Amino acid sequence: MQAWEAVFDDLGLLLDAIRTRYEPTLLAPLQHRMAVVCLRRAALDDLEAVRKSLGAGETQEAVLRQLDKQLEGDPSARPVLEAIRPTGRAQAMQLINEALEGDPDHAPSLRAAVALASVAGNWPEVVTWLERLTHHEEGKAAGQTWQQLGDIHWRKLSAPKAARPCYVEARQYLGDEPKLLDKQLKLDLELENWEDAIQTCFGLIAHMRRRPGRPEMAVTYMLTMGEIHVYGMRQPSIALAYYLMAMDTLPDYDLTYTLLQELLQTNPWAELEPRLDALPEEQAQLIAQPLDLLKAAIGTHRDNAPAVVKTFRESMSSRARR
Repeated sequence: MQAWEAVFDDLGLLLDAIRTRYEPTLLAPLQHRMAVVCLRRAALDDLEAVRKSLGAGETQEAVLRQLDKQLEGDPSARPVLEAIRPTGRAQAMQLINEALEGDPDHAPSLRAAVALASVAGNWPEVVTWLERLTHHEEGKAAGQTWQQLGDIHWRKLSAPKAARPCYVEARQYLGDEPKLLDKQLKLDLELENWEDAIQTCFGLIAHMRRRPGRPEMAVTYMLTMGEIHVYGMRQPSIALAYYLMAMDTLPDYDLTYTLLQELLQTNPWAELEPRLDALPEEQAQLIAQPLDLLKAAIGTHRDNAPAVVKTFRESMSSRARR
């Protein structure tokens, strides 16, 4: 602790000397460094609380590494700042504010400001810092900043419409990263942006189908696509096509059969069948075999949806075992 006190005091003397010489371009990095030292000192002061937050076995060095990662905006960082007393964070924030007054574009100070304001729950201020930070980030870091900005608009400020352009911007840097696509899908569902949700969900299905070890993830998005067409687009035949695709991918997934039964109970087969026959050839080929089995079950039980689904499921299970 005495070493950190000495470092902090030395930095303070250096800062005073630079102020005297009127060299403002050097102030921001030094003030940022003083803020980091201040927080390191506070973390060691509150080491017991920090260890309780992170785990009793964490060394001092590990705690300080996590603190640095948190101040740098690393999403994998563990919560050190949250365990530091507010007085320590306030002193550091004052130094960060001074740094940004001298150099509004100092990216390390902007990242630290985001971290400190987030811990304080000052979300409008976090948005301000993040918006400024987007002008100074590139590549993956820029994408993560835009994604974080979208998360805060949506989840913290209850402003989903403001969140959407942030996610769109994040995709410019992160591409079709599945977690980002999933967020955008859920947001579009909340906003009832059905057409956009369909495009995003289609991309997720394509991505998950390239991962044969996780068929349940592809099925989840196929069922979501079905629900979009039932409740959003009012196209139950298209929904049925996605349910059949899901069954072909994972024949024994209970939820799919529940949704199929609900669909058959609320939509006459005589209205569904002609539209299924008019599907694009590629989509029709994907569901051809399960559709034939469904038609056979309907031919046997006709208007008895539970019996249709029971027979159809038995046929699908038998087919999967062959």
